Amino acid sequence: MTCIMKYFVDKPQVVAMGHTRFYEFQKGIIDYENDENPYWKDDSLYLEDETVIELDLDSLFAETLENYDFMGDNFVNRQDWERIAACALKAGGIWKEVIEILSPWVENTFSKYDYFTIIGM
Repeated sequence: MTCIMKYFVDKPQVVAMGHTRFYEFQKGIIDYENDENPYWKDDSLYLEDETVIELDLDSLFAETLENYDFMGDNFVNRQDWERIAACALKAGGIWKEVIEILSPWVENTFSKYDYFTIIGM
């Protein structure tokens, strides 16, 4: 698998991989009412479920996001992101690496939106 950033893939890579077992990091708040296709956005980033499990990212999100749901939608604002990043940086290791990789995408998202959504399995 070729990644656009270590661990993360983009939509064309998701399609090429031929399965849907991904966590989607989507800009803004997912809009079920006004969007006929609320999933699989071109500007989203994706993590394979196996990667989330291998890196134990559900534990990071559960520790830092109130009511984290690995099967549902998780709306992350700047304050939430800062909590995630602080926990990951303190823990170091792989969590720190993932957050440092994801940070430019998050900052770009926050320049246009107040939230991003982590869509679980």
